[in-house]
Amino acid sequence: MMMMRRTKMYPVILIFTFFAMCQPTTGSICCLPRQWHAHQLVSMESPDKVYVDVSFDANLKKIASNMKMSRKGMKSQEFSLQDYDNSVEYYVANNVCKKIPITTGFPHFFVDSAIVLFQSFVGTGANKIATTTYEISNTMELGDGVLTVTDGECIPINFKLAAINNGASTDVYGFEEGIPDATIFDTPATCQ
Repeated sequence: MMMMRRTKMYPVILIFTFFAMCQPTTGSICCLPRQWHAHQLVSMESPDKVYVDVSFDANLKKIASNMKMSRKGMKSQEFSLQDYDNSVEYYVANNVCKKIPITTGFPHFFVDSAIVLFQSFVGTGANKIATTTYEISNTMELGDGVLTVTDGECIPINFKLAAINNGASTDVYGFEEGIPDATIFDTPATCQ
């Protein structure tokens, strides 16, 4: 049963890591900081929802995700630490740790190959913030997606991936540069 839940969750974790950083290419669009922290709300098949507190560190090549999930009326809290230097993910659910091999490279942000769909804004009046929405193809081998970021600072606001769960959508809140608590990247106690 745990593997079944893990298999269903894996695409969602990949959506979180989509908000990574630029692969040094043309640099023509925008890049995220090498270290950041954000809150994400992932909506999948209604009424399934996942709230994620995610920390991303390109220097350490680690991504940590505290997840609170509501799936088919069941609630759970899970944790994932993806350690790309050691090619392992520590996945903790119900106080049980699973070590899962990571067979891909550290994720990078793919906006340099994106196509601008439209420019818009969020908010009103003097408080409105300019945004750009991009179409992104073959995002991390998961299919096509649509990404909206703020102009200038390149802060992700929303990402929608059409191919998974009839269109998973990720909304981003409280995005900030840096890591508020570096111990989030320590190997979980249940995994030692």
